[in-house]
Amino acid sequence: MHCQQQKSRTRNDVLLAFLMALTLLLPSATWAGVWGQESWGRMYWGNNSTSAPISAPQIESVVADSETLTITMSSYPSGDGTDGWSSVYGYQVVCGSLDPVDFAQTVTIDGLDPGEDYSCAVVARNEIGDSTATTQVVTTDALSGLNIILLCAAIDCAS
Repeated sequence: MHCQQQKSRTRNDVLLAFLMALTLLLPSATWAGVWGQESWGRMYWGNNSTSAPISAPQIESVVADSETLTITMSSYPSGDGTDGWSSVYGYQVVCGSLDPVDFAQTVTIDGLDPGEDYSCAVVARNEIGDSTATTQVVTTDALSGLNIILLCAAIDCAS
Protein backbone atom coordinates (compact mmCIF):
# COMPACT_ATOMS: atom_id res chain seq x y z
CA MET A 1 0.00 0.00 0.00
CA HIS A 2 2.87 2.36 0.70
CA CYS A 3 4.10 1.84 -2.88
CA GLN A 4 0.65 2.67 -4.31
CA GLN A 5 0.45 5.94 -2.32
CA GLN A 6 3.93 6.84 -3.53
CA LYS A 7 2.91 6.32 -7.22
CA SER A 8 -0.26 8.40 -6.74
CA ARG A 9 1.68 11.19 -5.07
CA THR A 10 4.28 11.15 -7.86
CA ARG A 11 1.54 11.41 -10.54
CA ASN A 12 -0.10 14.29 -8.72
CA ASP A 13 3.24 16.07 -8.35
CA VAL A 14 3.96 15.65 -12.06
CA LEU A 15 0.49 16.92 -12.99
CA LEU A 16 0.82 19.92 -10.69
CA ALA A 17 4.27 20.75 -12.10
CA PHE A 18 2.89 20.48 -15.65
CA LEU A 19 -0.01 22.84 -14.92
CA MET A 20 2.27 25.36 -13.25
CA ALA A 21 4.67 25.29 -16.20
CA LEU A 22 1.75 25.70 -18.60
CA THR A 23 0.47 28.79 -16.81
CA LEU A 24 3.98 30.29 -16.86
CA LEU A 25 4.34 29.62 -20.58
CA LEU A 26 0.89 30.99 -21.43
CA PRO A 27 0.41 33.99 -19.11
CA SER A 28 -2.07 35.72 -21.43
CA ALA A 29 -4.34 32.71 -21.84
CA THR A 30 -7.83 33.06 -20.41
CA TRP A 31 -9.13 29.83 -19.00
CA ALA A 32 -12.63 30.66 -17.82
CA GLY A 33 -12.86 34.37 -17.23
CA VAL A 34 -12.55 36.55 -14.18
CA TRP A 35 -15.51 37.29 -11.95
CA GLY A 36 -16.76 40.83 -12.58
CA GLN A 37 -15.10 41.20 -15.98
CA GLU A 38 -16.37 40.71 -19.55
CA SER A 39 -19.63 38.77 -19.92
CA TRP A 40 -19.54 36.42 -16.95
CA GLY A 41 -22.68 34.30 -17.05
CA ARG A 42 -23.17 34.74 -20.79
CA MET A 43 -21.03 33.17 -23.45
CA TYR A 44 -17.46 34.20 -22.68
CA TRP A 45 -15.26 35.09 -25.64
CA GLY A 46 -11.93 35.55 -23.89
CA ASN A 47 -9.83 38.70 -24.01
CA ASN A 48 -11.54 40.27 -27.04
CA SER A 49 -12.82 43.75 -26.31
CA THR A 50 -16.61 43.91 -26.27
CA SER A 51 -18.82 46.40 -28.09
CA ALA A 52 -22.32 46.82 -29.41
CA PRO A 53 -23.12 44.56 -32.40
CA ILE A 54 -21.14 45.86 -35.39
CA SER A 55 -23.56 45.11 -38.21
CA ALA A 56 -27.26 45.72 -38.77
CA PRO A 57 -29.58 42.72 -38.32
CA GLN A 58 -31.31 41.11 -41.30
CA ILE A 59 -35.08 40.93 -41.60
CA GLU A 60 -36.18 37.49 -42.77
CA SER A 61 -39.80 38.40 -43.51
CA VAL A 62 -42.50 41.03 -43.02
CA VAL A 63 -46.19 40.19 -43.34
CA ALA A 64 -48.79 42.97 -43.14
CA ASP A 65 -52.55 43.09 -43.24
CA SER A 66 -54.82 46.10 -42.72
CA GLU A 67 -54.06 46.69 -39.02
CA THR A 68 -51.05 44.51 -38.07
CA LEU A 69 -47.60 43.61 -39.27
CA THR A 70 -45.37 40.73 -38.26
CA ILE A 71 -41.58 40.96 -38.51
CA THR A 72 -39.37 37.87 -38.32
CA MET A 73 -35.61 38.29 -37.97
CA SER A 74 -32.85 36.07 -39.39
CA SER A 75 -30.57 34.58 -36.74
CA TYR A 76 -27.83 37.04 -35.80
CA PRO A 77 -24.29 35.71 -36.31
CA SER A 78 -22.29 34.88 -33.19
CA GLY A 79 -18.75 33.90 -32.40
CA ASP A 80 -17.15 35.77 -35.30
CA GLY A 81 -17.05 39.25 -33.74
CA THR A 82 -20.12 40.54 -35.60
CA ASP A 83 -22.00 40.45 -32.29
CA GLY A 84 -19.36 42.66 -30.66
CA TRP A 85 -18.04 39.62 -28.75
CA SER A 86 -21.08 39.84 -26.49
CA SER A 87 -24.14 37.65 -27.13
CA VAL A 88 -27.06 39.32 -28.90
CA TYR A 89 -30.04 38.79 -26.60
CA GLY A 90 -32.78 40.34 -28.74
CA TYR A 91 -34.01 43.04 -31.08
CA GLN A 92 -35.89 46.32 -30.83
CA VAL A 93 -38.23 47.70 -33.50
CA VAL A 94 -39.68 51.18 -33.93
CA CYS A 95 -42.36 51.62 -36.61
CA GLY A 96 -43.25 55.20 -37.44
CA SER A 97 -44.18 57.17 -34.32
CA LEU A 98 -45.14 54.05 -32.32
CA ASP A 99 -43.35 53.15 -29.10
CA PRO A 100 -40.28 50.88 -29.35
CA VAL A 101 -40.95 47.14 -28.93
CA ASP A 102 -38.35 44.65 -27.66
CA PHE A 103 -38.58 41.08 -28.98
CA ALA A 104 -36.59 37.87 -29.40
CA GLN A 105 -37.10 36.63 -32.99
CA THR A 106 -40.64 37.51 -34.16
CA VAL A 107 -42.91 40.41 -33.25
CA THR A 108 -46.47 41.37 -34.22
CA ILE A 109 -47.38 45.05 -34.06
CA ASP A 110 -51.08 45.87 -34.03
CA GLY A 111 -53.28 48.95 -33.94
CA LEU A 112 -51.99 50.22 -37.29
CA ASP A 113 -54.03 52.27 -39.76
CA PRO A 114 -55.11 50.58 -43.01
CA GLY A 115 -53.42 51.71 -46.23
CA GLU A 116 -50.56 53.52 -44.48
CA ASP A 117 -46.79 53.33 -44.94
CA TYR A 118 -44.76 52.55 -41.82
CA SER A 119 -40.99 52.90 -41.74
CA CYS A 120 -39.77 50.20 -39.32
CA ALA A 121 -36.22 50.33 -37.93
CA VAL A 122 -34.82 47.21 -36.21
CA VAL A 123 -31.62 47.02 -34.12
CA ALA A 124 -29.84 44.01 -32.58
CA ARG A 125 -29.09 44.39 -28.85
CA ASN A 126 -26.38 43.04 -26.56
CA GLU A 127 -25.39 44.09 -23.04
CA ILE A 128 -23.04 46.79 -24.42
CA GLY A 129 -25.51 48.52 -26.76
CA ASP A 130 -27.41 48.48 -30.06
CA SER A 131 -26.30 47.83 -33.63
CA THR A 132 -27.00 50.15 -36.52
CA ALA A 133 -30.58 49.83 -37.73
CA THR A 134 -32.05 47.93 -40.63
CA THR A 135 -34.99 49.92 -41.98
CA GLN A 136 -37.87 48.65 -44.09
CA VAL A 137 -40.98 50.50 -45.25
CA VAL A 138 -44.13 48.41 -44.84
CA THR A 139 -47.57 49.30 -46.25
CA THR A 140 -50.63 47.98 -44.47
CA ASP A 141 -53.45 46.70 -46.66
CA ALA A 142 -56.22 49.20 -47.41
CA LEU A 143 -59.75 48.28 -46.38
CA SER A 144 -61.60 46.95 -49.39
CA GLY A 145 -65.12 47.75 -50.48
CA LEU A 146 -66.26 44.28 -49.46
CA ASN A 147 -65.45 45.03 -45.82
CA ILE A 148 -67.61 48.18 -45.92
CA ILE A 149 -70.51 46.30 -47.56
CA LEU A 150 -70.33 43.59 -44.88
CA LEU A 151 -70.20 46.26 -42.16
CA CYS A 152 -73.29 47.98 -43.61
CA ALA A 153 -75.12 44.66 -43.73
CA ALA A 154 -74.24 43.97 -40.10
CA ILE A 155 -75.45 47.38 -38.81
CA ASP A 156 -78.24 47.88 -41.40
CA CYS A 157 -76.96 50.99 -43.20
CA ALA A 158 -80.19 51.30 -45.23
CA SER A 159 -82.29 52.46 -42.31
